[in-house]
Amino acid sequence: YLNRTTPERTQTKLKNAFKRFTQSARTLKQEEK
Repeated sequence: YLNRTTPERTQTKLKNAFKRFTQSARTLKQEEK
């Protein structure tokens, strides 16, 4: 039996990572000013 992550969990992980990425990018842009 392979312990695979469910597609839903993978998708939420990706969503959270994307959220974090966009937030960090936003803060970087604000710091540039």
